[in-house]
Amino acid sequence: MDKRRFSTPWKLVSYAGLAPSARESAGKTKTGGITKQGSPWLRWILVQCALTAVKYDSRLGLFYTRIKNKKGHSKAIVATAKELLVIIWYMLTRNELYRNMNKQRYQQKLRKLEHTSISN
Repeated sequence: MDKRRFSTPWKLVSYAGLAPSARESAGKTKTGGITKQGSPWLRWILVQCALTAVKYDSRLGLFYTRIKNKKGHSKAIVATAKELLVIIWYMLTRNELYRNMNKQRYQQKLRKLEHTSISN
């Protein structure tokens, strides 16, 4: 997928069906759950990634916990998946690494990957 396809992270969120729905009538706006208009596979994998990320990433873990305390697990994990997708969009468009990563763990993975590629 071409990273220029989505000019803003919100367009990518909408493509994934993770954007909140909004209904407007008589000058009043009512927001609801996510639209689910988009790739169900992309939504599913983002939720699975979010479930893992909240365990190992302190930033996303705090984000999830804050929303979970107000709205419950299901809404919190979907909100975390949306947040994760926004982070991914920024990483791809700016061509940078994740700012809150565990640098020691990242170096271990690079060494392991390097070792694997040398032995093949």
